[in-house]
Amino acid sequence: MKVKKTVTVTFMSGPTEKAKQWTFPRWLFHAFFVLGVLLVIGGISLVFFYVHEAQQLVTYRRLIRETAAQKTHLDTYRKQLEKLEAQLSEVNLLDGQIRQMTSGQEGGPPSSPTENILSPASPPALPAPAPNSSEHPQTSSSGNPPSEGRSTQTSSSPETKGIRFFLPPEQGFGWTFPLSGWETSPFGKRKSPLGDGEEFHTGLDIAQSEGARVIAAAGGSVLEVGKVEDYGRYVLLYHGRGVTTLYAHLGEILVHAGDLVDRGTPIGFVGMSGLTNGPHLHFEVRYFGVPVDPATIMGEPDARTFQGVTVDSRNQ
Repeated sequence: MKVKKTVTVTFMSGPTEKAKQWTFPRWLFHAFFVLGVLLVIGGISLVFFYVHEAQQLVTYRRLIRETAAQKTHLDTYRKQLEKLEAQLSEVNLLDGQIRQMTSGQEGGPPSSPTENILSPASPPALPAPAPNSSEHPQTSSSGNPPSEGRSTQTSSSPETKGIRFFLPPEQGFGWTFPLSGWETSPFGKRKSPLGDGEEFHTGLDIAQSEGARVIAAAGGSVLEVGKVEDYGRYVLLYHGRGVTTLYAHLGEILVHAGDLVDRGTPIGFVGMSGLTNGPHLHFEVRYFGVPVDPATIMGEPDARTFQGVTVDSRNQ
């Protein structure tokens, strides 16, 4: 006769108490054991699933906040862009009107940014306005009046939203780099310094120690000063005929909107404001709002280093 395999469980509550026994078939004991193991595994899995989902929820909420913040930034940038476009249109209209009144020629930009106005031989220049310049003829360095056919220096300062503009002369003059230092990033395509991939660099980066003095590359009027997330503290100068220059990542600004500046006038100091990984100046030249290579009007610097401007630190 086959004996059934069983498991007996004995429970004794005390030495004088009667023992209690329970007898189970062995297969039932095995079933209870397997069920217990499955319950433990299931509990552990539930804990891991809960932790994972909680992390996903936190990440999702963070992405929602970042998306909302980026949308706010984009709306701000869009409004600033619309404002700049409106100002640029006003500048273009004013520039054309002044040129038409003084020369009898129709205003408006040339068909290409690389025409004479933005060539090294004939840069879009704007000297400092001289007092009563419309009443006295321009004299040469030797003291003699200019030769016949050469236009005299004329300035005009119409007011528009507190910003003053004046007419550049027919004869241009040289530009200067706004800072001596080292070119760390040229104009054009480059690898993004703040992430992966490529980007189009709209200006020229000149590295120098923090606090070095930045000067105006040419005479003009301060069109705008301000601070934004990417450029940091910046100065925008207008030089006439649709040409503007931008100086960004400044640590301190020395000029105000509406000021007239000469070539070489200090306008600020090198800093690290905005999106930057080191102290440097981001310098742009724009023609009717379109960034162009600064080398187009200034020429290529020797050995990719600028030695034409003395570094003048505010701390010295």
